[in-house]
Amino acid sequence: MPVPVQPEPERASVMPLIFAGIIAAMAGFIAARAEILDPLLPPSMRTTANDTRLAEDLDDATVRLTAVETALAELPAPVEATPAPEVDLSPVQADISALSDRIDTLAAQVQALQDRPAAVADVTVPAEAIDAALAELRDTASAQQAEIDRLLADVQTAQSDAQMAANAALARAAAARITAALQSGTPFADALADLEAAGQSDIPAALRDAAAEGVAPLSQLQADAPDAARAALAAARDSDTSGGLGGFLQRQLGVRSVEPREGSDPDAVLSRIEAAVRENRIGDALAEADALPEPARAALDPWLKQAQSRHDAVSAANALAERLSAL
Repeated sequence: MPVPVQPEPERASVMPLIFAGIIAAMAGFIAARAEILDPLLPPSMRTTANDTRLAEDLDDATVRLTAVETALAELPAPVEATPAPEVDLSPVQADISALSDRIDTLAAQVQALQDRPAAVADVTVPAEAIDAALAELRDTASAQQAEIDRLLADVQTAQSDAQMAANAALARAAAARITAALQSGTPFADALADLEAAGQSDIPAALRDAAAEGVAPLSQLQADAPDAARAALAAARDSDTSGGLGGFLQRQLGVRSVEPREGSDPDAVLSRIEAAVRENRIGDALAEADALPEPARAALDPWLKQAQSRHDAVSAANALAERLSAL
């Protein structure tokens, strides 16, 4: 008796597992796009309501495929030499066919979403807003420019003040050097040049004339005054033609007054000149010399020129120092 051939047991199909993997991948793509990529994408490419509905459909398909897998897993295992029980898989196959069609539709929709070009936002800014923004920018720029101008003016004023202060200090130092040179009788051309470099161009002619060689110091004028007075008195007496024993003795002996005394005669005038020079009153001495007769004045002229040059230079230096002290 022939042995009956047992039919091969039917194996569960792997197609539902493949479809489940595809659907899970699509669902993961959409979920990742919504949760991770959306914040990084422009608004036109972010997940929309249609995308959300598509993700929900994929989730539903995943659930149904999971149910199919569970049903297949619960099928009874085949038994040797026992005909395998027939299982009606037509409902499952139908379900799988429907899911396959739906997966194809979902895949097409996903591809369409990926291929969709990014929309350019059509934003129209009102002209009034643009004008207001431009006006605000102009006002801000004007305010900043005004502040810059003010700061520049302050800097220029500070620089000018600093330069003026430096020039004033240099001028006062030069004036002090000129005064010292007048006291010692040395030239002061260098100090005069520094004075001009400090912006002091209004320099008295008396200082310019005496700068190269200097002026006679006071000590020299005081030392030379007695001899100059004797020469002047002798010239005045020689020119006196009036006779008399007194005049003769004065001319022969050279007697003169050494202390200041009143009178208009040459001896009295010269006595006051010497006293003024001893007291450093050169101006008074020069004024007294105007009363001398011409012969006496001519004899005293070399000394008078030195005294006049010193007097003019010292007077100019004192006036300059006073003017510079106000700077």
